[in-house]
Amino acid sequence: INVDCRATNNIVVDARSAGIDSHVASHGFIVSGNQITLAAGYGDEGIIVQGLNSIISDNTIRGVTGTGIFVQPLVTAVGFSAQAVVRGNRIYLEPNVVDSLIGVFVQIEPTNGSNYSSVDIDGNTVYGGTGSTTTTHFYVLANKASGTISNLSIRNNVSADAALAQSLLVRALASSTTIDSVTVTGNHFQTSGTLCANFLADGTSSVISKVVFSGNTLVGGTSGILKLEGDPGSISQFSEDMTVYTSGGGSLLVLAGTITDLRFQTGRRSIPQTITAASDSVVPYADAYICNRAGTVTMTLPSAATFVGRELFFKTIQAQLVISGSSDVVPLDSATAGTAILAAADGAWAILKSDGTNWQMVAGG
Repeated sequence: INVDCRATNNIVVDARSAGIDSHVASHGFIVSGNQITLAAGYGDEGIIVQGLNSIISDNTIRGVTGTGIFVQPLVTAVGFSAQAVVRGNRIYLEPNVVDSLIGVFVQIEPTNGSNYSSVDIDGNTVYGGTGSTTTTHFYVLANKASGTISNLSIRNNVSADAALAQSLLVRALASSTTIDSVTVTGNHFQTSGTLCANFLADGTSSVISKVVFSGNTLVGGTSGILKLEGDPGSISQFSEDMTVYTSGGGSLLVLAGTITDLRFQTGRRSIPQTITAASDSVVPYADAYICNRAGTVTMTLPSAATFVGRELFFKTIQAQLVISGSSDVVPLDSATAGTAILAAADGAWAILKSDGTNWQMVAGG
Protein backbone atom coordinates (compact mmCIF):
# COMPACT_ATOMS: atom_id res chain seq x y z
CA ILE A 1 0.00 0.00 0.00
CA ASN A 2 1.26 3.46 -0.90
CA VAL A 3 0.65 5.80 2.04
CA ASP A 4 0.88 9.61 2.02
CA CYS A 5 2.21 9.90 -1.53
CA ARG A 6 2.40 13.14 -3.48
CA ALA A 7 2.38 14.07 -7.15
CA THR A 8 3.11 17.80 -7.19
CA ASN A 9 4.28 20.48 -9.61
CA ASN A 10 4.69 18.20 -12.61
CA ILE A 11 4.18 19.07 -16.27
CA VAL A 12 2.48 16.32 -18.27
CA VAL A 13 2.25 16.76 -22.04
CA ASP A 14 0.48 14.69 -24.70
CA ALA A 15 -0.89 12.17 -22.17
CA ARG A 16 -3.03 9.28 -23.40
CA SER A 17 -5.74 7.62 -21.30
CA ALA A 18 -4.83 9.58 -18.13
CA GLY A 19 -2.42 12.28 -17.04
CA ILE A 20 -1.99 11.04 -13.42
CA ASP A 21 -3.52 7.76 -12.25
CA SER A 22 -3.52 6.46 -8.66
CA HIS A 23 -5.12 3.05 -8.21
CA VAL A 24 -6.57 1.24 -5.20
CA ALA A 25 -3.43 0.73 -3.13
CA SER A 26 -3.05 4.34 -2.09
CA HIS A 27 -4.04 6.24 1.01
CA GLY A 28 -3.65 9.95 1.67
CA PHE A 29 -2.70 10.71 -1.94
CA ILE A 30 -2.06 14.41 -2.71
CA VAL A 31 -2.13 15.63 -6.32
CA SER A 32 -1.29 19.33 -6.42
CA GLY A 33 0.05 22.04 -8.72
CA ASN A 34 0.34 19.91 -11.85
CA GLN A 35 -0.15 21.03 -15.44
CA ILE A 36 -1.64 18.30 -17.60
CA THR A 37 -2.28 18.45 -21.34
CA LEU A 38 -4.00 15.42 -22.81
CA ALA A 39 -3.33 14.12 -26.31
CA ALA A 40 -5.83 15.11 -28.97
CA GLY A 41 -8.25 12.25 -29.54
CA TYR A 42 -6.88 10.21 -26.60
CA GLY A 43 -7.30 12.42 -23.55
CA ASP A 44 -9.89 10.50 -21.55
CA GLU A 45 -9.10 11.45 -17.94
CA GLY A 46 -6.84 14.11 -16.49
CA ILE A 47 -6.49 12.77 -12.93
CA ILE A 48 -7.80 9.47 -11.53
CA VAL A 49 -7.72 8.64 -7.80
CA GLN A 50 -9.10 5.31 -6.54
CA GLY A 51 -7.59 5.14 -3.07
CA LEU A 52 -8.89 6.46 0.25
CA ASN A 53 -8.46 10.03 1.50
CA SER A 54 -7.27 12.16 -1.38
CA ILE A 55 -6.55 15.84 -1.89
CA ILE A 56 -6.58 17.09 -5.48
CA SER A 57 -5.80 20.78 -5.63
CA ASP A 58 -4.57 23.59 -7.88
CA ASN A 59 -4.10 21.51 -11.00
CA THR A 60 -4.67 22.69 -14.59
CA ILE A 61 -6.02 20.08 -17.01
CA ARG A 62 -6.48 20.73 -20.73
CA GLY A 63 -7.77 18.72 -23.68
CA VAL A 64 -10.28 16.60 -21.75
CA THR A 65 -12.49 14.32 -23.86
CA GLY A 66 -13.71 12.20 -20.95
CA THR A 67 -13.41 13.26 -17.30
CA GLY A 68 -11.16 15.97 -15.93
CA ILE A 69 -10.90 14.71 -12.33
CA PHE A 70 -12.27 11.27 -11.44
CA VAL A 71 -12.44 10.17 -7.78
CA GLN A 72 -13.80 6.71 -6.85
CA PRO A 73 -12.20 5.11 -3.77
CA LEU A 74 -12.23 1.32 -4.05
CA VAL A 75 -12.03 -0.89 -0.98
CA THR A 76 -13.17 -4.45 -0.32
CA ALA A 77 -12.75 -4.43 3.48
CA VAL A 78 -15.79 -3.59 5.59
CA GLY A 79 -15.76 -0.49 7.76
CA PHE A 80 -13.60 1.86 5.70
CA SER A 81 -14.92 5.21 4.51
CA ALA A 82 -13.30 7.78 2.28
CA GLN A 83 -12.72 11.50 2.33
CA ALA A 84 -12.06 13.54 -0.79
CA VAL A 85 -11.02 17.14 -1.33
CA VAL A 86 -11.14 18.60 -4.86
CA ARG A 87 -10.10 22.23 -4.61
CA GLY A 88 -8.93 25.08 -6.84
CA ASN A 89 -8.53 23.12 -10.08
CA ARG A 90 -9.02 24.43 -13.62
CA ILE A 91 -10.41 22.00 -16.17
CA TYR A 92 -10.84 22.61 -19.90
CA LEU A 93 -13.25 20.25 -21.71
CA GLU A 94 -12.94 19.83 -25.45
CA PRO A 95 -15.90 20.89 -27.62
CA ASN A 96 -18.00 18.70 -29.89
CA VAL A 97 -17.15 15.38 -28.21
CA VAL A 98 -19.53 12.50 -28.89
CA ASP A 99 -18.95 10.72 -25.56
CA SER A 100 -19.99 11.98 -22.13
CA LEU A 101 -17.92 14.84 -20.75
CA ILE A 102 -17.50 15.49 -17.02
CA GLY A 103 -15.39 18.12 -15.31
CA VAL A 104 -15.27 16.82 -11.71
CA PHE A 105 -16.71 13.33 -11.06
CA VAL A 106 -16.92 11.88 -7.53
CA GLN A 107 -18.69 8.55 -7.19
CA ILE A 108 -19.24 5.41 -5.12
CA GLU A 109 -18.26 2.66 -7.58
CA PRO A 110 -21.01 -0.01 -7.97
CA THR A 111 -19.02 -3.08 -6.80
CA ASN A 112 -16.18 -2.17 -4.43
CA GLY A 113 -16.80 1.50 -3.87
CA SER A 114 -16.21 2.96 -0.43
CA ASN A 115 -18.72 5.16 1.35
CA TYR A 116 -17.75 8.79 1.86
CA SER A 117 -17.71 10.43 5.28
CA SER A 118 -16.91 13.78 3.64
CA VAL A 119 -16.49 15.30 0.17
CA ASP A 120 -15.32 18.88 -0.38
CA ILE A 121 -15.54 20.29 -3.91
CA ASP A 122 -14.36 23.87 -3.56
CA GLY A 123 -13.18 26.69 -5.83
CA ASN A 124 -12.87 24.74 -9.09
CA THR A 125 -13.53 26.12 -12.56
CA VAL A 126 -14.71 23.94 -15.44
CA TYR A 127 -14.73 25.38 -18.95
CA GLY A 128 -16.24 24.18 -22.19
CA GLY A 129 -17.84 20.98 -23.34
CA THR A 130 -20.16 22.69 -25.81
CA GLY A 131 -21.42 20.51 -28.60
CA SER A 132 -21.85 17.45 -26.37
CA THR A 133 -25.42 16.97 -25.09
CA THR A 134 -24.19 14.82 -22.18
CA THR A 135 -21.79 17.30 -20.62
CA THR A 136 -21.91 17.69 -16.82
CA HIS A 137 -19.41 20.01 -15.17
CA PHE A 138 -19.80 18.76 -11.56
CA TYR A 139 -21.18 15.25 -10.90
CA VAL A 140 -21.57 13.45 -7.55
CA LEU A 141 -22.94 9.91 -7.84
CA ALA A 142 -23.95 7.27 -5.28
CA ASN A 143 -23.89 4.16 -7.48
CA LYS A 144 -23.52 1.25 -5.03
CA ALA A 145 -26.53 -0.35 -3.32
CA SER A 146 -26.92 0.99 0.24
CA GLY A 147 -23.95 3.31 -0.27
CA THR A 148 -23.70 6.58 1.62
CA ILE A 149 -22.22 9.99 0.85
CA SER A 150 -22.30 12.25 3.92
CA ASN A 151 -21.09 15.80 4.51
CA LEU A 152 -20.98 16.84 0.86
CA SER A 153 -19.82 20.43 0.36
CA ILE A 154 -19.95 22.05 -3.08
CA ARG A 155 -18.95 25.70 -2.85
CA ASN A 156 -17.39 28.58 -4.75
CA ASN A 157 -17.15 26.67 -8.04
CA VAL A 158 -17.61 28.11 -11.52
CA SER A 159 -19.22 26.33 -14.44
CA ALA A 160 -18.27 28.40 -17.47
CA ASP A 161 -18.70 28.39 -21.23
CA ALA A 162 -22.18 26.85 -21.06
CA ALA A 163 -22.14 23.13 -20.36
CA LEU A 164 -24.82 21.65 -22.59
CA ALA A 165 -26.53 19.11 -20.32
CA GLN A 166 -26.25 20.38 -16.75
CA SER A 167 -23.75 22.24 -14.64
CA LEU A 168 -24.36 20.27 -11.43
CA LEU A 169 -25.79 16.77 -10.93
CA VAL A 170 -26.12 15.18 -7.47
CA ARG A 171 -27.53 11.71 -7.99
CA ALA A 172 -28.54 8.73 -5.80
CA LEU A 173 -28.76 6.06 -8.50
CA ALA A 174 -28.39 2.64 -6.85
CA SER A 175 -31.06 1.16 -4.58
CA SER A 176 -31.17 2.34 -0.94
CA THR A 177 -28.37 4.86 -1.43
CA THR A 178 -28.22 7.98 0.72
CA ILE A 179 -26.69 11.39 0.09
CA ASP A 180 -27.13 13.60 3.13
CA SER A 181 -25.87 16.70 4.90
CA VAL A 182 -25.25 18.60 1.67
CA THR A 183 -24.15 22.23 1.34
CA VAL A 184 -24.18 23.92 -2.06
CA THR A 185 -23.25 27.58 -1.74
CA GLY A 186 -21.52 30.43 -3.56
CA ASN A 187 -21.35 28.68 -6.94
CA HIS A 188 -21.87 30.06 -10.45
CA PHE A 189 -23.59 27.46 -12.65
CA GLN A 190 -24.21 28.25 -16.31
CA THR A 191 -25.73 26.14 -19.06
CA SER A 192 -27.16 26.54 -22.54
CA GLY A 193 -28.72 23.11 -22.13
CA THR A 194 -31.55 21.65 -20.10
CA LEU A 195 -30.68 22.26 -16.42
CA CYS A 196 -28.34 24.32 -14.27
CA ALA A 197 -28.54 22.23 -11.10
CA ASN A 198 -30.17 18.81 -10.78
CA PHE A 199 -30.77 16.72 -7.64
CA LEU A 200 -31.93 13.27 -8.72
CA ALA A 201 -32.90 10.30 -6.49
CA ASP A 202 -33.69 7.70 -9.14
CA GLY A 203 -32.70 4.53 -7.28
CA THR A 204 -35.34 2.46 -5.50
CA SER A 205 -35.60 3.69 -1.86
CA SER A 206 -32.73 6.13 -2.50
CA VAL A 207 -32.70 9.37 -0.51
CA ILE A 208 -31.16 12.82 -0.87
CA SER A 209 -31.73 14.80 2.32
CA LYS A 210 -30.64 17.70 4.53
CA VAL A 211 -29.60 19.98 1.68
CA VAL A 212 -28.75 23.67 2.01
CA PHE A 213 -28.71 25.39 -1.39
CA SER A 214 -27.80 29.01 -0.77
CA GLY A 215 -26.23 32.02 -2.46
CA ASN A 216 -25.74 30.42 -5.88
CA THR A 217 -25.97 32.09 -9.29
CA LEU A 218 -27.78 30.02 -11.93
CA VAL A 219 -27.80 31.02 -15.60
CA GLY A 220 -29.72 29.25 -18.36
CA GLY A 221 -31.71 26.03 -18.37
CA THR A 222 -34.15 25.40 -21.21
CA SER A 223 -36.12 22.83 -19.16
CA GLY A 224 -35.50 24.28 -15.72
CA ILE A 225 -32.96 26.13 -13.64
CA LEU A 226 -33.09 24.05 -10.45
CA LYS A 227 -34.68 20.58 -10.59
CA LEU A 228 -35.51 18.22 -7.71
CA GLU A 229 -36.65 14.74 -8.71
CA GLY A 230 -37.40 11.89 -6.32
CA ASP A 231 -38.52 9.00 -8.52
CA PRO A 232 -38.55 6.23 -7.44
CA GLY A 233 -36.49 7.57 -4.53
CA SER A 234 -37.16 10.72 -2.53
CA ILE A 235 -35.75 14.15 -1.67
CA SER A 236 -36.41 15.70 1.73
CA GLN A 237 -35.35 18.61 3.93
CA PHE A 238 -34.16 20.78 1.07
CA SER A 239 -33.62 24.43 2.01
CA GLU A 240 -33.06 27.01 -0.74
CA ASP A 241 -32.22 30.68 -0.30
CA MET A 242 -30.67 33.65 -2.10
CA THR A 243 -30.65 32.17 -5.60
CA VAL A 244 -29.73 34.66 -8.32
CA TYR A 245 -31.00 33.36 -11.62
CA THR A 246 -31.40 34.11 -15.31
CA SER A 247 -33.75 31.75 -17.08
CA GLY A 248 -32.89 30.05 -20.35
CA GLY A 249 -36.60 29.38 -20.94
CA GLY A 250 -37.37 26.95 -18.14
CA SER A 251 -38.92 27.56 -14.72
CA LEU A 252 -36.77 28.53 -11.77
CA LEU A 253 -37.84 25.41 -9.87
CA VAL A 254 -38.97 22.07 -11.35
CA LEU A 255 -40.31 19.36 -9.02
CA ALA A 256 -40.99 15.72 -9.83
CA GLY A 257 -41.69 12.61 -7.78
CA THR A 258 -41.53 12.50 -3.98
CA ILE A 259 -40.32 15.80 -2.49
CA THR A 260 -40.99 16.58 1.19
CA ASP A 261 -40.10 19.50 3.44
CA LEU A 262 -38.86 21.92 0.79
CA ARG A 263 -38.03 25.38 2.16
CA PHE A 264 -37.89 27.60 -0.93
CA GLN A 265 -37.03 31.10 0.28
CA THR A 266 -36.36 32.94 -2.98
CA GLY A 267 -40.12 33.09 -3.61
CA ARG A 268 -40.53 35.37 -0.59
CA ARG A 269 -38.68 38.15 -2.39
CA SER A 270 -40.45 37.79 -5.75
CA ILE A 271 -43.00 40.30 -7.02
CA PRO A 272 -46.72 39.46 -6.54
CA GLN A 273 -48.35 37.48 -9.32
CA THR A 274 -51.58 38.90 -10.79
CA ILE A 275 -54.24 36.28 -11.51
CA THR A 276 -56.88 37.08 -14.17
CA ALA A 277 -57.83 33.58 -15.37
CA ALA A 278 -60.63 31.42 -14.00
CA SER A 279 -58.07 28.91 -12.79
CA ASP A 280 -54.36 29.12 -12.09
CA SER A 281 -51.64 27.50 -9.98
CA VAL A 282 -49.25 28.60 -7.28
CA VAL A 283 -45.70 28.51 -8.63
CA PRO A 284 -42.63 27.61 -6.55
CA TYR A 285 -40.92 30.96 -7.07
CA ALA A 286 -43.74 33.32 -5.96
CA ASP A 287 -45.65 33.50 -2.67
CA ALA A 288 -48.01 36.48 -3.21
CA TYR A 289 -51.08 36.46 -5.50
CA ILE A 290 -53.48 39.28 -6.42
CA CYS A 291 -56.73 38.05 -7.97
CA ASN A 292 -58.35 40.46 -10.42
CA ARG A 293 -61.18 38.73 -12.25
CA ALA A 294 -64.90 39.32 -12.62
CA GLY A 295 -65.70 35.78 -11.55
CA THR A 296 -64.62 33.01 -9.20
CA VAL A 297 -60.90 32.18 -9.24
CA THR A 298 -59.82 28.60 -8.56
CA MET A 299 -56.21 28.21 -7.41
CA THR A 300 -54.30 24.93 -7.39
CA LEU A 301 -52.15 24.92 -4.27
CA PRO A 302 -48.91 22.93 -4.09
CA SER A 303 -48.53 19.92 -1.83
CA ALA A 304 -48.44 21.00 1.81
CA ALA A 305 -46.10 18.07 2.52
CA THR A 306 -43.60 19.35 -0.04
CA PHE A 307 -43.57 22.92 1.28
CA VAL A 308 -43.71 22.52 5.05
CA GLY A 309 -43.82 25.96 6.70
CA ARG A 310 -44.28 27.91 3.45
CA GLU A 311 -46.57 30.95 3.56
CA LEU A 312 -48.83 32.11 0.73
CA PHE A 313 -50.57 35.51 0.54
CA PHE A 314 -53.79 36.05 -1.41
CA LYS A 315 -55.96 39.08 -1.96
CA THR A 316 -58.75 39.95 -4.37
CA ILE A 317 -59.49 43.38 -5.79
CA GLN A 318 -62.90 42.34 -7.10
CA ALA A 319 -65.89 41.09 -5.11
CA GLN A 320 -65.42 37.51 -6.25
CA LEU A 321 -64.66 34.20 -4.55
CA VAL A 322 -61.18 32.71 -4.52
CA ILE A 323 -61.14 28.99 -3.82
CA SER A 324 -58.72 26.06 -3.84
CA GLY A 325 -59.06 23.28 -6.37
CA SER A 326 -58.88 20.76 -3.50
CA SER A 327 -60.14 20.55 0.07
CA ASP A 328 -56.78 21.50 1.55
CA VAL A 329 -57.44 24.88 3.22
CA VAL A 330 -58.23 25.01 6.95
CA PRO A 331 -60.16 28.22 7.75
CA LEU A 332 -59.61 30.56 10.69
CA ASP A 333 -62.67 29.35 12.61
CA SER A 334 -62.52 25.59 12.06
CA ALA A 335 -60.24 22.57 12.05
CA THR A 336 -61.88 21.05 8.99
CA ALA A 337 -60.20 21.55 5.62
CA GLY A 338 -62.26 22.95 2.78
CA THR A 339 -61.81 24.92 -0.43
CA ALA A 340 -62.53 28.53 0.61
CA ILE A 341 -59.60 30.97 0.48
CA LEU A 342 -61.28 34.39 0.08
CA ALA A 343 -64.86 35.57 0.43
CA ALA A 344 -66.53 37.50 -2.39
CA ALA A 345 -65.54 40.91 -1.03
CA ASP A 346 -63.37 43.53 -2.67
CA GLY A 347 -60.11 43.75 -0.68
CA ALA A 348 -60.45 40.40 1.06
CA TRP A 349 -57.09 38.86 1.95
CA ALA A 350 -55.63 35.80 3.67
CA ILE A 351 -52.31 34.25 4.63
CA LEU A 352 -51.99 30.47 4.36
CA LYS A 353 -49.22 28.45 6.00
CA SER A 354 -48.42 24.80 5.35
CA ASP A 355 -48.49 22.46 8.34
CA GLY A 356 -47.27 19.50 6.29
CA THR A 357 -50.78 18.18 5.68
CA ASN A 358 -52.97 21.16 4.76
CA TRP A 359 -52.77 24.90 4.26
CA GLN A 360 -53.74 26.60 7.54
CA MET A 361 -55.29 30.05 7.29
CA VAL A 362 -53.33 31.99 9.92
CA ALA A 363 -54.57 35.52 9.18
CA GLY A 364 -57.15 37.25 7.01
CA GLY A 365 -59.61 40.02 6.64
